[in-house]
Amino acid sequence: MDRGGKKDSPDLVAHLEPHNPSKNVYSICFELHRIAPDVLTTVIGTVAGNLTNDDFVKRCQSTKLLGRLFGSRGSSIAVRFRPCFRDWLRRHADADENIRQIMVKSLVNFLMTQHKHADLCADVNDTLVKTLDDPCVDVRLAAIQQVCGLAHAALCVNAYSGAVEEKTGGDNDNNAGGSSARGSRRNSPPPISVVSAELLEAVGLKVRAKNKEEHRTAITGLAQIYFKHYLRPRLEYVQEGGDDVNIDEILQIWENVDSDLESKFGWIPRNVFLCVSYSDAEDAEMRSRIYQIVDDTLLGTAKREGSTLTPTARACGLAMILQSLKSNDNSMKWCAFLMSQRASLQRALGSYLDARTKAKECESGSPERYEADSDAMERLEIVAKHSAPVAPVKSPGKEKDANDLGAILKKVHGAKDKHIFRILSTIASPTHSPNARMRAFDELPKRTKGLGPGAQGWIRSLARRCAMGAFVNAEAIEHCIILSQECFESDDVRTAACFLEGVKLATTIFPQLGGTKEGFKNLAEYFDAARTSNPSAKVKRDMEKFGLVTSLSEILARSGKSRSPAVAPGPANSQDSFDFGDGDGENSHDVLREQLVRMCTRDGTPEQARNGVYGLSSMIGDSKDVAARSKRERKEFDPLLKALVSPSRLAVPGDDVGPKAAGRIVSVLSAIAAVAECAPYAFNAPGASGRKGWGQKAVDFALEEVLLGRRSRRSDAHEDGGSDSEDGSDDDEEKSPSKKGRSKKKGQSRTANVHCKMTSGAIEVLVAHIRSTILHSRKGSKKS
Repeated sequence: MDRGGKKDSPDLVAHLEPHNPSKNVYSICFELHRIAPDVLTTVIGTVAGNLTNDDFVKRCQSTKLLGRLFGSRGSSIAVRFRPCFRDWLRRHADADENIRQIMVKSLVNFLMTQHKHADLCADVNDTLVKTLDDPCVDVRLAAIQQVCGLAHAALCVNAYSGAVEEKTGGDNDNNAGGSSARGSRRNSPPPISVVSAELLEAVGLKVRAKNKEEHRTAITGLAQIYFKHYLRPRLEYVQEGGDDVNIDEILQIWENVDSDLESKFGWIPRNVFLCVSYSDAEDAEMRSRIYQIVDDTLLGTAKREGSTLTPTARACGLAMILQSLKSNDNSMKWCAFLMSQRASLQRALGSYLDARTKAKECESGSPERYEADSDAMERLEIVAKHSAPVAPVKSPGKEKDANDLGAILKKVHGAKDKHIFRILSTIASPTHSPNARMRAFDELPKRTKGLGPGAQGWIRSLARRCAMGAFVNAEAIEHCIILSQECFESDDVRTAACFLEGVKLATTIFPQLGGTKEGFKNLAEYFDAARTSNPSAKVKRDMEKFGLVTSLSEILARSGKSRSPAVAPGPANSQDSFDFGDGDGENSHDVLREQLVRMCTRDGTPEQARNGVYGLSSMIGDSKDVAARSKRERKEFDPLLKALVSPSRLAVPGDDVGPKAAGRIVSVLSAIAAVAECAPYAFNAPGASGRKGWGQKAVDFALEEVLLGRRSRRSDAHEDGGSDSEDGSDDDEEKSPSKKGRSKKKGQSRTANVHCKMTSGAIEVLVAHIRSTILHSRKGSKKS
C-alpha cells in the first residue's frame, strides 16, 4: 500500500493483501477528492465511522485514508470536518501497533503540509506528545525520529528580526529524524514554529528512557535542532563578520535575547551534558555519542576545510552554552566531568607513549627492556580503563580474539608502524590543532587495519575520545581571551565575564590551553589592563561583582604552571622568564611580576593574593635539582616575604582602623601561606647573621600574636610608626576612625568578621609551614 511514495512494512502489507477490493475503494476516494473535493461531503462521515470498527482492516484503511486526506497539500478537509478530524486524532491510542505507526507518520505529515492552520497543528502537537509515551518501543522510536526530522528540516527563524528564513541554513551536519521528514521535497518545509515547545520538551524527556535506542536518538536529534534553530541564527552576524567582526555585533548577542526561542531551545545543552551520567558500564555507545555531539554538533565541526563556524563564532557559542549550563549545577558538573575524563585519557596516553619510547631505547632482550616493556603495558592498560570498552565485532572472520581486550592491547603495543604512535602523540596534548585531529581520524583506521577489526575499532574509539573537538580547544580559548578583553575595553564587564568563564573552566582541566604563546601573552596583557585601568564607578562595581581580576589571576596561575620558562639572556644563574612570543619576553615578564607582587602586598583580596603567589611560583619553573630550585625560590620570594612580614603589613589591626585596611591582614596571611606551600625552601631559609628568617617571623606572628594573643615588640614598633615597607606606599590606606552615624553593631560585626578570617588565615600559615618543613628537611637529607 503506497502512501505518497512510501511503502508500508511487509507484515502490514501481507496482512492487508487479501482485502484488495476494499483497498481500491479507499484509493478511489482519495483520487476523487483531488478532482471534486465536494464529493467527499457525503462520504467522509462513513469513512470516519469505520475508525472504531472492530475489523482491523477497515479501521486501518480508514485511518490511513483520513490521514492522507487531512494531510494533502492544499486540502481544507480538516478545517471543514473538525469532528471527523478529532475522531481521527484519537486513533493514536488504537489497540493495534500498526495503526499507531500509521498515525505517527500521518501526524508528522500533517504538520509538514498544514502548518498554516495553527489551531489544528496545536491539536496534532498535543497528540504527538501523548504518542511519545506509547507502550510500544517501535512507535516511540518512530515518533522521536520523525519529530526530530521535521524540526531539523523546518525553516529557521531570524533571532533578531523574527522573520522566517527562506533557506534551510546550508549547514553540513546530518539530519536527525526519520525518513518521512527528511530528504528533498518539491515544496519548502514548514517554519520551526510548527513544532511546539511542549513537543520538544517531551522529546527531551526521552533522554531518560530506559531503552538505549530511544535516549540516543532523542539527544542526537535535539542537539542538531539546537545548533540549526538556536545557536546558528543567533551567531548569524558574527559568522558573517568572520574573525574581524565588530565587537558591537558580539555584544548584541547578549543584549537581544528572544525569550521565546530561549525557552524553546535554551535547555537542550543542559540535557546533553546530563546524559554524561550514562557510564560506559551502563551504555558505552551513549557515552561515545555524547563525545561526538559535544565535539561536532553543539558548535558545529572544526576541520581542515569547510568548518561550520568561524573561531570567533565558536568562542561566542561556547560562552552562550556555558551561560546556559550555569542555571543547572548538575549540567555544569557533568560538563566538567566529561572534559576531565578526556584530560585523564590524554595524560594516560602520553604516559604510555613515553614509557614505550623508553622501552624501545633499551637493548633488545635485556632485563631492562623486559622491565620497561612490562611497565609500558601496564600504562596501556590504564589507557584502556579511561577509554571506551571494546565494541563487539559482529563478523570477526578468522580473528577469534577480536573482542578480547588483552589480545587487542598486545597487538597495539606490538605494532610495527611507528607512525601510529606519532599520530597518537599529537592528540595526547590538548593544544593540538583541528588538522591534527582530522589527520588522526583519517589515518589511524587505515594504519591499524592490519591489526584486525577489534584493534582497529578500539584505536578509532580511543582517538575519538582523546582528540579535542570544536567545543573546547586551544583556538577557541585564545579567541575567548581576546573577546573577553575587547568586551572589558567596551565597558561591558558582564559579557567579558561570560567569555572568561569558558577560559576558567577550560584551564582548570586543561591548563595548557591557557599556556599557549598567544593565549598567555593576551592573558598577561588583559590582567595588566584590568589592574591599571581607571574604570568608571559602574565598571568598577561590575568588576567586583563578577570577580574579573580574581578570575584572571586564577587563570594565570594555572596556565603558568603548564609553561616552561625560557632562559633569558645573561649569566647562567640569572632569573628565568617566560617567552611571550613577541621578542619582548623580559619586559612582559617584569610587568606581569610587578602586578602580581602588588596584588599580594597591597590591594588584592585573600584569593587574589594567593593566586598572585601561585603565578609567581609558576614563573620560576620546576627543577629536580634541589639546590637550583632553592636558589630560584630565594631569588623570587625573598623580597616578597620581606615586604609581607614588614610591621606595617603584618600587624593585628586596631579598633580605629578602617574596614578596608583591617581586612588587609587577611590577604597578607593568605599570601604567606601560599609562599610556604609553593616555595618551602625560601620560606624556611634562615636570616642573615643568625637572625630569624622571614618565614619564621611570619610563623611567630601567626602563633603568638593571632592565635595566642600575645603582643610583641614588632606590634609596639608598628604603633610607633616604624615601617620597613619596600615602597612606603601603604600609608595612603584608610586609617581614619569610623564615620559618625555608622551603626555601632555593624562596626562590631565587621571587626569580629575580620578577626575570624585572620584566625583562619593564621591557621593556614601554620599548616602550610608544617608541610614546607617536611620538604625543607628532605633538602637537608639529600645534601648530606
